[in-house]
Amino acid sequence: MKTITKIEDWHEQRNLVNGSTDPAQFVKALEELMEVYASIRPKVPPAQLVGEVKGMLDELLYKGRIKPEIEYGDGLKDGLGDVVVVLVNIAKRNGHKLEDCIKHSYGEIKNRKGLMKNGVYVKYEDLTEDEQKRFKRTD
Repeated sequence: MKTITKIEDWHEQRNLVNGSTDPAQFVKALEELMEVYASIRPKVPPAQLVGEVKGMLDELLYKGRIKPEIEYGDGLKDGLGDVVVVLVNIAKRNGHKLEDCIKHSYGEIKNRKGLMKNGVYVKYEDLTEDEQKRFKRTD
C-alpha cells in the first residue's frame, strides 16, 4: 500500500474526512506550514514568525496575488497541486525528497492516539489534563 493511501486510510479511521471541514483542515495545514517556516527561520521567536507571515499575506493581497476561486474554475485542485509543487522545491533545496518527508511523517502518526476537537485531530499528548480525563482516546 502506498504511503498516501495509508495516510488517507488513517484520516478515514479517525473520521477526519467526513467528520471535519475544509476550513478546519486548512487551519491544521497552516499550523504545519508554520512549522516549516519556523524550521527555515530557526531561533526566530514565534510572535516574530507570525508577524512576518502576516506581512507576507498583506503583500500578496496588495499585489493582487490572492484571487477569488472563480477566476480559476477548479481552484482547489490547482491550489493543492501548487502547494505540493512548492513543497517539492523546498524539500529538494534542503537535501530531501518530499516522498521521504511524507514517509517520515506517516511513521510518526501511524500509531498516534488522540481525539477529534473542533474538526481537527489532536494528539493525546497535546490535550489538557482535563480533556484527557473527559474524552475517550481514539486510534
